[in-house]
This record gives sequence, C-alpha cells and structure tokens, in this order.
Amino acid sequence: MQRQLIEFTDLGVDVPKLSDEEKLDKLDKEIKQINRIYACHKYFGRKPWHPISLKIKQHSNDGDTVFDPFLGSGVTALESIFLRRSFIGIDLNPMSKFITEGTIDLQFDSKVFEAELQTITTKMSNLVNDLYLSNTPCKQCGRMLMLTHINNGPRFEQPYDCKFYCEACGRHSRKAALKRKANALDMEKMNKSYPISKWVPETEFPKKFHKDRFSYKGITKVKQMYTPRNLFFLSELLHEIENGKYNCRKLFLLAFSNTVLHASHLKSENARPLNTNNYWVPDDRFEENPWMRFLDRVNLVRKSKQELILRFGKQKRGDANIITGSSLKVELEDSSIDYIITDPPYGEAIQYFELSFIWNAWRRTEYDSSPEVIINPKQNKSNDDFIGFIEQSVKECARILKPGGKYTLCFQNKEFKIWNGVLKAFAANDFELIEVDIVELHGEPLNNHWANFSPSADIYITFQLGKYMPSTEEPVDVLDIISECVKLHPNASVPDLYNHVIRRLIQEVYVCQGQAKLDKLTIKSLVSMMEEAHERN
Repeated sequence: MQRQLIEFTDLGVDVPKLSDEEKLDKLDKEIKQINRIYACHKYFGRKPWHPISLKIKQHSNDGDTVFDPFLGSGVTALESIFLRRSFIGIDLNPMSKFITEGTIDLQFDSKVFEAELQTITTKMSNLVNDLYLSNTPCKQCGRMLMLTHINNGPRFEQPYDCKFYCEACGRHSRKAALKRKANALDMEKMNKSYPISKWVPETEFPKKFHKDRFSYKGITKVKQMYTPRNLFFLSELLHEIENGKYNCRKLFLLAFSNTVLHASHLKSENARPLNTNNYWVPDDRFEENPWMRFLDRVNLVRKSKQELILRFGKQKRGDANIITGSSLKVELEDSSIDYIITDPPYGEAIQYFELSFIWNAWRRTEYDSSPEVIINPKQNKSNDDFIGFIEQSVKECARILKPGGKYTLCFQNKEFKIWNGVLKAFAANDFELIEVDIVELHGEPLNNHWANFSPSADIYITFQLGKYMPSTEEPVDVLDIISECVKLHPNASVPDLYNHVIRRLIQEVYVCQGQAKLDKLTIKSLVSMMEEAHERN
C-alpha cells in the first residue's frame, strides 16, 4: 500500500477569525462560563471542554451512543448529554463516578440549597468560633477577626505568623487579610488536644507510593495529614452533612471532598495541594481554616449548578450511565457504541490511584488498583505493561464499536517508544488513522516546558474502525521530516515547528508499523534536532 498523506489541521472548526473581536469575545465569555461548571471539584489533567465538544459534534449524531473508557472528571459525559447523545463512561477510580455524577446532575433547587447551607452554618457556628475565632477586634466593626491560616511548619520560628479576616463587615478580605504574630490564644487553640468522637479515616497509606514525599515525615495514615484541630473540625462537619438529612447532601459532600486537601499538611504559601502531582508535605506548610475553605468550595458548587442550568435551559438532554470498573473488561455488547472519545493516562505522569487516595479515604471507598492503566515501578508496572494495558483496552473498544465507527484519542507522551506501542495497538485492531489535531495548552510558553522535556500540547488523534493497510514504502527519516516541515513553514517558531513535526511523526509511526526506528527518540533529542534545523534555516 502506498503511503497516503493525511491532511492535518489545527482544531478550531468553529473559531472565528482573529479580526472578528466581537465573536471572539463572545466565544471567550462562553468558554469561561462553561469552565465554571467543571470547577465544582478539582481533578487531574482535566481537558478543555471546547475541543471535546467539537469532536463529539464532528464524529457523532443526535441520539448516538458515546463511550469513554477512561472517564476521569466527566468532561466527555457532560458534553455528550448536552449534545443529546446517550453516554456511557467507565473509570476504575470511584472518585471519577462521584465527581462526574455531581457535575452533570441538573437537579438543583437554589432556595433549598441556600436554606440547607444556612442550617449547616448555624449548627457549625459555635464550633467554628471556638476553634478559629481570634481575640483581635476588627477596627471597623469591633467584631473579633476570624483566622484564615497560621504558619506552623518546621521551617518557621514561633510565634508563628497568622492571617485574619472579618466575617461581619469584610474589612480584611481574604485576599488582603490582616497579618500578625500568633498570640497566646492562637497558640493554645492550635496546640490543644481535641477529643474526636466522630468518624475519621484511619486508612493506612500503601507502603509503596511511586511519588512518596510524606512517609519520611512519619505519616503512615490519612488522619496524620491533619493538625488535631482541623481533623476534629472535619470530622464534625462531615458528620453533620451525612446525618442532617439534607436534600442537597451530595452537593455538600462534593464541596467537602474538595476541601480536605486544602485543610491538610499539603498546603503552604508557596505550594498548593497536588500542584506537584504528589502528596508533598512542605516544611513551610500552614494550617488553613477548613470552614472558610468549605464555604469557598460550596460557592464553586453553587456557580457550577447555576451555569449548568443556564446552559441546558429547557432543551432535551441525553442520558448518562456512569460505571466504576476497568476499561480492560467492558460489560457492553458487541457493536453497540457509535463513537468513542477518551483521554487515557499518559504513562507515569499522573498517578491517579495515589493522588485520589485521601479523597477516597474520606469517602470510605477503596478499590483494587492492579488493573490501573499506568506506568508505576512501585507497582511493578513497566512501559511494556502500560502498552499491554492500552492494547487490551483498544481491543475491547474495537469489539463494542460499530463497524465504521470512530475513536478519538487525546494523548501525549515524551517517549516515542510509548507512541509506537499505542499506535500499534490501534493498527492491530483494524483502526485506520484519519485525523490528527494539535491543541495548545494554556499557561506558560512551550519553551519553558521544554526545559523539563515535557509535552505542552494536547494531541487529538481520530481513527475509524475498518481495515488497517500498512505501507510498503521505506519510512521517512526524522531529520528529513524536520527539514520538510522547516521548508513548508519557514517562519514558524521552534514551538510551532514542534507541532508540525509531531503530526508527521505520528503518521510515520502509524503507517510504517515496525519500520519507523523511533524507540530511542525522546522529546529532548527531537527538540535539539529542531533547534539546529531552525538555526540553519
């Protein structure tokens, strides 16, 4: 078979021209509004909704069944049901089902929600005051200021620095809080032993964590991630939410779950929970007021539901079936799915089981991580194991996808050996490569990420289930691909050039199975070759 060059285009089918400022502003506003829906609970590697929505519209029709074998936080679920598709999603992590169902649930009565929140606030107010109220009066209204946080890590010398705000008049806002040294009362409240009578997670951390930055500090159980004061308060708050017979209980539990990491030892002035993709206990950590954080998370849930209802209006929506299980063995009938779109783990970059451990502990949920599709030396899961997992998942997807159905994979990895294995899995199951789209990630420029040789763009690859026909031609050399892209795009920066090169490499790996010698190619070596070609040009 002769190699057929595929037309690769940047994702942006509906994006207006840059000169049309009004349309761009409208699109930007819509994206920001819908982003609020997904802000109701933190999760890892959540993809922007807009490219996913475009892909679902492009490759499926009203009433079709869309499937996601690696559900994550449920972006594909919400975009599918909004576009009137039936949706089925599966994920091994119970947090995935919890967050997704909480995100897509349209049953929200704002009056009931506010009334029940007021009830919780009233019942918790005395405890909040006992634990976190200072003896420093507000200069404007005279009410005592509320503790925001107190530095208590081993890096700090006593008396610790504290920050406060006024709940009554807002003179000292949370972003511009009053700062002073801790006094005797502050220290007493922080160091006091609190008798815990309600449930707390006694769960022990696994003895082998791939990214363990806490056990050397003597932390072996989840409850040890908290100061005695915060652990006591969280136990009381959770007990109230679970036993108060609230109609909005699931939404308050969503806010509570999104609070527990911020109230732990994982937070400091210079670090936020999970920003380093591990449970890192910094020496400059502080103890945050968990009630303040809970109210902030409740507000995120409120805004999420308001935007969700506004977005859907009275239009018909698709139905969703969210399953906790493994993508390696899917309990669905053959040829029952119209379209598959997913964002699987990228290798070892994000350890979902490990990073969800505290959340799942507070939710009293445990699960077997052995089928987790991941690279993790501590679990004896190598690159080859990861590729084997992907192969098994792709095989299952080929079984349940209708003939001619399409499968969009959002994937990245800095090792081309992994790319080889992933693309080979699709070819082995008779998927034809039909489209590759590059979506730039927001944030720091690509050059900054290249310092660590980390991918900085999402790559959406679409296949069609049919008959794979390998090329009989000799594979093109990497240097030749780079030279060709430089000639075709002479004014492109090195970061832009990377996108053009990666498209061609994906095609080359796919159509020349077993021939393209890319196993030893890395982002580092590829960038070096591109920089040299760019300078020569």
